[in-house]
Amino acid sequence: MKVALLTFHDTTNFGSFLQTYGLYSTLNKLEIDCEVLNYQCAAIRRKELPQKRPESWTIKKIAKFLLLEPTKAQKYENMMGDVTRLLKLSQRFDRSNIQEAEDLYDAFLVGSDILWGLDITEGDTAYFLDFVGDKNKKFAFSTSVGNPWSEKEKAIVAPFLNEFTKIAVREQEAAEWVGELTGTMPKVVCDPTMLVEENQWKELANQSNCFQEYKKTPYVLTYFGTNDGRLHDEALNYARSKGYELWTINYGIPQKNCKNIKPTHVEDFLALILNAQCVFTASYHGMMFSIYFQRPFYFYNDSHGSRFDSVAERLNLESQKRLPNMGFCERSINYGKVTHDVLVWREESTEILRNYWR
Repeated sequence: MKVALLTFHDTTNFGSFLQTYGLYSTLNKLEIDCEVLNYQCAAIRRKELPQKRPESWTIKKIAKFLLLEPTKAQKYENMMGDVTRLLKLSQRFDRSNIQEAEDLYDAFLVGSDILWGLDITEGDTAYFLDFVGDKNKKFAFSTSVGNPWSEKEKAIVAPFLNEFTKIAVREQEAAEWVGELTGTMPKVVCDPTMLVEENQWKELANQSNCFQEYKKTPYVLTYFGTNDGRLHDEALNYARSKGYELWTINYGIPQKNCKNIKPTHVEDFLALILNAQCVFTASYHGMMFSIYFQRPFYFYNDSHGSRFDSVAERLNLESQKRLPNMGFCERSINYGKVTHDVLVWREESTEILRNYWR
């Protein structure tokens, strides 16, 4: 059986690449002949890919371009090198020719990421496999919705969802939203990065040219922030209380009272999390890899919050959630239990994916 995997693979987002690799490598492990469908979503390309010129020739836009785009271009070049090295890509498709893909594959698998968030894709319904006529070819695994669909969006997506042979989603809320439109409650599975064993991610982190440098200095790491600045402030206070440095993964205007780092290799990103004394993050995959690497962490779910909460509830990590106006109290994590629960969830989800092809 030849399967096409449709996801957000053409991106500068580390999480998107890592979940793509996680699902692709697991399919290979299950002896599924898989290709990543090289679909070019116009909205994702506009949002994620480096720009060749400023949006306009105002001083502000030129300064923003010079600040962000050179590093973004290097990051994209490195990630595309990883994509071509680690993944098998199909020929290039876009909205004008995607229907030609149907006859090339026995099945299409949509997953993971917020592929069903019409606000993310700007209404691109290719991620609902609208170009595939044969219902028996349509599958979804660990797909996410993000924000709830509006009534207008429900009317758009309901016919597509009802044509899928099997659906499994990443969050409990997404399961409820899909179930409302299909009459069948889909299973909730783990993020594809969890399908990969922790040691495999550690091996990738160990390939970082910066790994030994990161080990020299005890640091607290932040990745993504909150609009009100409380994530940075709490991380800074925590770092000072422990005598650690504060490092932040930040590609924009440098933040004060910390070391600003701009990793452009996925290995460096993973190594930063692996070697951190503690992680403060508003990134979903910042949270996930903190769990895999058994790092103390605190999460802030200001955006697409259900994906954070779904993991926290399943792994009994609600204590690590930070809310506005909440006094800070250091919380320990029983990683003996969490690691066991991760293993159980991985095995359950892998079995669900395996049953897709039986």
